[in-house]
Amino acid sequence: MNDDTIVSRLFLHIILTTKAREKVLFQERREGLYREIWHIHRNLGCRLICVSGSEEHIHILVGFKPTISLDGYANAVKTGVAAWIEAEAVFPQLSLASRKRGD
Repeated sequence: MNDDTIVSRLFLHIILTTKAREKVLFQERREGLYREIWHIHRNLGCRLICVSGSEEHIHILVGFKPTISLDGYANAVKTGVAAWIEAEAVFPQLSLASRKRGD
């Protein structure tokens, strides 16, 4: 291998939780949420390896591109997920309005 060559492979394990760990991410609706997470990662050019979760949190394992800042990645995922949840109204018990107010 040439000394001028730099190879990197970054993996991130991200855990997103609901506010106060409310149990609102019901099983029957998570499949659509996981599909949306896949789309978000495809648009970012990141390789989604695995996504799973429970009623109060989601695990995301991703092959991370070093050309994207960690802050930019986290922002894109969180805002994309929140926008999808609000637009689809699939988790009505999840109070996005209260998060906007800062409650």
